[in-house]
Amino acid sequence: MREFDVRDCEMAKINNDINCLKEKVIYAKIRSRKNQKIINALQEELLHLRNEFYEIKRDGKNISSRSVDTDYVIDVQNELKATQKKLQLLKHLLHERQHKICKLRVQLTLTDLKMKQSEKERAQQQNLCAKAQIASLQYRIQKRQEWSV
Repeated sequence: MREFDVRDCEMAKINNDINCLKEKVIYAKIRSRKNQKIINALQEELLHLRNEFYEIKRDGKNISSRSVDTDYVIDVQNELKATQKKLQLLKHLLHERQHKICKLRVQLTLTDLKMKQSEKERAQQQNLCAKAQIASLQYRIQKRQEWSV
């Protein structure tokens, strides 16, 4: 009986770990989508600034007056690189979590199989005990009949 309680606890712990990892994966996906939106917005801004820069250059306007925009472009590029690094890290973490979930699912399946085998063995033991009790009763009945004759 105690063995089953331990296995139930193990299965519950594994199940809780899986649920926790699933939650972390969901949050990582949400953060990934938000980061992707930020990256897209920064890329659009970068394209806009690049086009504006080429227009200024083509029209022959004084580029030195636009140095602030150039600094802004550099800042945006740096932010974009930092965001891309964060996104790569999140993707890596997501991959690790998915791998861990896969391992936990295998472990849960194995534990489930062990529990089913254990339950099957327990049922067989109960069946054998019942047969032994029946045989014992039959033996007593037979002995009583022999004594009464």
